[in-house]
Amino acid sequence: MLIIGINIMALVITCGGGPDHTSIGFRYWRELGPFVSYLGVPGTLGHFMGFWTTFNNAIYSYSGISNISLAAAETQSPRRNIPIAAKRILWRIGIFYGMAWGVPAYVHFTNNR
Repeated sequence: MLIIGINIMALVITCGGGPDHTSIGFRYWRELGPFVSYLGVPGTLGHFMGFWTTFNNAIYSYSGISNISLAAAETQSPRRNIPIAAKRILWRIGIFYGMAWGVPAYVHFTNNR
């Protein structure tokens, strides 16, 4: 519920419901675009390095899904429960990462807070 509440609050602030009533919108996507140079490397190499770093972080966050096979030996009726648990994990990942897609819309990449 906390993640859903934070996303609703972020949507309200993005649409202009903040204290200064200015709409952020997708301003940060238009200023510099979604690809930013990594470590100050200019050009397409820096953009690729930024993408690759983010891609590696995303891959490691999905690596915990394989742990469902470790729990299979300790469950009751694993032929029924393991597929149910696997489907729930995929739904949760899809929902949480789908909601996190909007974060670059309201947080600028140079923001240190």
